[in-house]
Amino acid sequence: MSLPDPRPHRVGFLRGPRPTGLATDAPSGPFFAPPLRADGLAVDSPTGNRPILHNPVIRALILVAALVLGLGGGSALSTLLHAPASVVMVSATVGTVVLYLLVVILIEGRRPFELAPRRWPGLLIGLGLGAALFTLSFGILLAAGAYRIAGIHTDLPWALGLLSLGLRAGVTEEIILRAGLHRLVEQGLGTWGATAVSAVVFGAAHLTNPDATLWGAIAIAIEAGISFGLLYSLTRSLWVVMGLHAAWNVTQGMIFGAAVSGTGETIGLFDSVPIGPDLLTGGDFGPEASIVSVLVLVAFSAVLAYALVRRGLVVAPLRQRWRTLGHPRRPDATPRFIGHASTRG
Repeated sequence: MSLPDPRPHRVGFLRGPRPTGLATDAPSGPFFAPPLRADGLAVDSPTGNRPILHNPVIRALILVAALVLGLGGGSALSTLLHAPASVVMVSATVGTVVLYLLVVILIEGRRPFELAPRRWPGLLIGLGLGAALFTLSFGILLAAGAYRIAGIHTDLPWALGLLSLGLRAGVTEEIILRAGLHRLVEQGLGTWGATAVSAVVFGAAHLTNPDATLWGAIAIAIEAGISFGLLYSLTRSLWVVMGLHAAWNVTQGMIFGAAVSGTGETIGLFDSVPIGPDLLTGGDFGPEASIVSVLVLVAFSAVLAYALVRRGLVVAPLRQRWRTLGHPRRPDATPRFIGHASTRG
């Protein structure tokens, strides 16, 4: 085990304290995650000594059951009470969050660092990132003549739009895809493998939308699936990724009035009309299928990937961790892996 590097090291967006290899539950800011633990896993992995319950496959099955119960139970109860659509969406979202927290606390035996209340300012950072990234992408499309603003709508159903595009999509999809799929796969395939898997699933999930296209799903996987996964691994914060996802959708649909992920026409503050080729406008799928959006978010993903490597936050695949720190089934192996770290996250 190496000793900490005593040399001073500037803290910034792409730089931070050199990892020491020591297990840690040191507090971090609302954006960056703390260093990896001694077992090579991140702070949002299980702790304790429950090999069955902490097995990623078993945890995945439990989490899926909990999320289905949370989503379905909240929606069913609101529908049974003949509640309006906004109440149904809020109930389903709250149910999802509550059931996820119960799984983390009772099954994984840890504090939910990814949703820690003290890290809520990460939500503001995510909202700013999401709004800025889409505004940049759409601004390029306007400048290139791919879209034009035909008018302004002042009477909008803001509440329903914010709940649908922001709360429901930003919260439930990030819990399912990032805190669920990405986090569990990462324990076996590492950060890069988990990012690839969750991105593919994220893109494929959009194939069911009314105006979905194969290219649209591929574009979503490349731009949003990869960047959201890398952002989660860099921050270990659902606050940040939920904020980015929600703000991207709301800025796209409610502000600029562009189609969101092939879900049909959206009425926004601005009446945006596509006038360029589908390669630029994204066609019926919307700007997320535009080559401009893909390139903007690929550049963003490259920055995130560099930051992950620079800060030593990349989780290695399971076999690589075994080779480095010892196989958990060998008597002389220490520490043990996947759910056997002694510190709480």
